[in-house]
Amino acid sequence: MSEKWLFEANKDEPVKYLAHINALVGNMTSTLGKNPDSPGLIAIEGFKGHAISLGYFQDLDTEIHYDKCKAAGILVGRRSGVGGGTIFVDRSSMAMAMVADQNKEIVNNTFPDMDSAFHKVGAVIKNAYEILGVKDPWYKHIGDIKIGKGSNERKITGFGFVNFGNLLICNCILSIGEMDIDKFIDCANIPPEKIKDKNFTQIADYLKGGITSIERETGYCPTFEEVKDAFYNSFKKVLNFDFEIHERTEKDIRKIEKSITRDERKHGEDFLFEFSSKKKFVNIPNEWKVNFGRYKSRKLLVAHIITNQEIIEDVMFSGDFYCKPTAYLFELERSLKGLNYKDHKSIENKIKEIFNREDWEMPEVITEDFLEVIKTAIK
Repeated sequence: MSEKWLFEANKDEPVKYLAHINALVGNMTSTLGKNPDSPGLIAIEGFKGHAISLGYFQDLDTEIHYDKCKAAGILVGRRSGVGGGTIFVDRSSMAMAMVADQNKEIVNNTFPDMDSAFHKVGAVIKNAYEILGVKDPWYKHIGDIKIGKGSNERKITGFGFVNFGNLLICNCILSIGEMDIDKFIDCANIPPEKIKDKNFTQIADYLKGGITSIERETGYCPTFEEVKDAFYNSFKKVLNFDFEIHERTEKDIRKIEKSITRDERKHGEDFLFEFSSKKKFVNIPNEWKVNFGRYKSRKLLVAHIITNQEIIEDVMFSGDFYCKPTAYLFELERSLKGLNYKDHKSIENKIKEIFNREDWEMPEVITEDFLEVIKTAIK
């Protein structure tokens, strides 16, 4: 039986493939299904055009100016099941995606749990940046690659994972060249809490000084081929992967396009608006109050708490976190309805009921973080 991973590289992809990441990952999954002996597929993608990619749990209406994005021709997409923050993509960006079959022993041995998956793929990305000339990159749990230390710390990459059935899926945006920061600043709505643990007081200064790229770090913007080769060699060196080269066919491209068209016809913008405070609370009674708060410890939590006098009528949590099963987050929201918002003990008990479940995963977030964001919202 072959244990060779598939490796493909696709240059100048339409940026809508990122906005409709499910179609792209779906094609990767289909390719893997046609190669049942392979444990997984890794793809390096280059894009043309502009797009904003939201983490699955982010609120569309508080994280970006959606109308400005549409007016500027910037496609907006939501990453399915994957946490993290707002990512701006243009020709300066590339992506690395991985789909792995967890029914394969080699995959389970390599990635026995989500923590090890983050650390090991983080080591691969770190090594790839070193190959490309970046000096002293390092992995920061959970899901960031950084350059520098202390007041000079800069982020160069973020990545995330999601489980889908027997598949482990990773999505990573790579900062290759200098992006159009002014366009990003105009369309994004990054809250000040996002940088409260950074050495910046203004969002614009953070984006220009706290975010970096290979070009900024080295003075050279590597070619697509150089980036592809760096990741190919890094997976081989760090994780000892053996590869078989796979090429995306015209038939594959037609399937991706068909999937995107079908998705747009069936769902429209429903998936994008899955976390939308404006949509969720559009018809609340006039006497109810919308309370809004943000709180950041390691991950940013955002709370919309709808109250009628002192009673919680509805709740929506969002942010740049990752959690699974996602249904438990919605269950937590429902469980808080009917409670008095001053009854912190009962609220804390509801949160603990979720956090005490053996299959609940929410890295870098604890019970007290939820309690704090609720208190922040209702001040």
